[in-house]
Amino acid sequence: MPYISKLERERQQEQEERAHWMHFTDAVKYVQEKDGCTDESAAEQLVAAIVDQALAARWEGVVGLEPVIPSEFRGILKICLDGIGFVKRNRATAKVKSIARWTGNYPKLQFVNGPMFDDFKNVPLTENAPDTEVSNLNYIPLLVSKEYMDRWPLEDSSTKVRSANKARVPRSKDSTKEVIRTELKNIFKNEKVAKRKPPNKEEAWKKLVELGVGPRHRVREVLKEEEFSSQRLKPGERWPG
Repeated sequence: MPYISKLERERQQEQEERAHWMHFTDAVKYVQEKDGCTDESAAEQLVAAIVDQALAARWEGVVGLEPVIPSEFRGILKICLDGIGFVKRNRATAKVKSIARWTGNYPKLQFVNGPMFDDFKNVPLTENAPDTEVSNLNYIPLLVSKEYMDRWPLEDSSTKVRSANKARVPRSKDSTKEVIRTELKNIFKNEKVAKRKPPNKEEAWKKLVELGVGPRHRVREVLKEEEFSSQRLKPGERWPG
């Protein structure tokens, strides 16, 4: 078996992780087909499910998948359904320690027209700027979990995901090991990118709780796997940062 470099292994892992997620616009079309509703109504349902923690979501960032911070889904949420689907990310509130928990307050959706421009790099300075605000300076592709979408409409015995001003859906806690691994990989990766200490078992569990991932006994089993145990600090070991 040929040697695979660390960089290539990380690239393969990122590709495997990415395969578990679908673009927001694809999810919108899926809900439209299921419910026979408009694209805006479908988008409202998906956003409500994300806020309710009934649907896992990620930003498709430059360095890989990034978690959606609760404070980013507050106030007015601008959405562009052109292409793969983009959402205006409020970078001023995109901080890991900002509003640690979802409050159940739904954002007001504002749909904007595309097309998407790449930082307006292809627009000569002598010409007027294009009649659109949608550029990759602020608008980021939003992804949702394929596994969760396969169970659409998301519901339990008493509650069903509806539009943003309807009933709240309890977060799912019966996640598969594959979902738990994906979420843990993102948690450890984000801490590494931010140059912070890798989370211990309890810290990792608390972060998963915020994402609506469980149950705890299954999380413990996954945390024992070499991929995650090797990243945690050993007893008595200090974080150099």
